[in-house]
Amino acid sequence: MTSSRSWMSAAMFPPSSNLLLMNSYLFLGDYVDRGCFGVETILTLYAMKTNYPKSVVLLRGNHESLQMSTFFNFKEECEHKYGQALYNAIIAVSYTHLTLPTICSV
Repeated sequence: MTSSRSWMSAAMFPPSSNLLLMNSYLFLGDYVDRGCFGVETILTLYAMKTNYPKSVVLLRGNHESLQMSTFFNFKEECEHKYGQALYNAIIAVSYTHLTLPTICSV
């Protein structure tokens, strides 16, 4: 966690509202199942996307799925900290609102 905190402070994260309005941010998926703060990570990203929809792009990774989040304990973490209703809401948002990445070949 120390390394990510120093990276975040060096990158001015969370960015100020001025930075979010002037720049675009692309997040490439797999936001959950990376440690004990998966719920907080995805909720922070959803809040950024909600507040700055034109500046933040969230792509869905394979971990933002029912099968993977259950296998890698995100479901257990979410239910333990916040309950089943929040887990269901996160999965629903992940399926309906996150863009699936595409593979392009040249």
